[in-house]
Amino acid sequence: MATIFDGYWIVRTTNQIAKLQQVESEFMKYSLDIFALSETRCKGIGKETLDQGNMYIYSGRSYGVGREWIGMMMTSRTEKALIDWRAVNSRLLLPKFKSKQCNQSIIVCYTPTNDSPEERKDEYYEELLSVIDEIHVRDMKIVIGDFNAKVGRNNQGIENLMGIEGLDKFANENGAHFVSFCGKSCVIMEFLLNM
Repeated sequence: MATIFDGYWIVRTTNQIAKLQQVESEFMKYSLDIFALSETRCKGIGKETLDQGNMYIYSGRSYGVGREWIGMMMTSRTEKALIDWRAVNSRLLLPKFKSKQCNQSIIVCYTPTNDSPEERKDEYYEELLSVIDEIHVRDMKIVIGDFNAKVGRNNQGIENLMGIEGLDKFANENGAHFVSFCGKSCVIMEFLLNM
């Protein structure tokens, strides 16, 4: 598989045919290879071929209402490089693609909102780190999604993780979680590279 051109969109729903067709049209318009999506509202776990031949995989709760559901759209060419995919839960999706240099594992994620209980956010980040940890050491790891975070501009003590171009002066709670996650995942990556 050649270089991937990817995008991300909070779509609010794809469980209506017209909305899914609109998302596919935007996907085609920008000549993307993959399109990570959140708030799809597609219940359960599934894989389907769309009207224009693109593939759509998704993961969500099979009950209730909410915004947790996620998915990924990919071209038929990109689908040929798809080795496997796993719906971790309604907030994490893990497709793996074959590539010339190394396999590419893409983690599509949708973080709980800032007003979610701390325990829920902690569980989410533990699960995300666990998913990253299980990916083969030689795979390229790409994390894409909505982290519902504001990291602010204050990067004192974490200059190696972020610049000063964030919105607002200070981070919100999710921003602090996100920066902590970046620090932990960088440590994991550094550890793996030094093996």
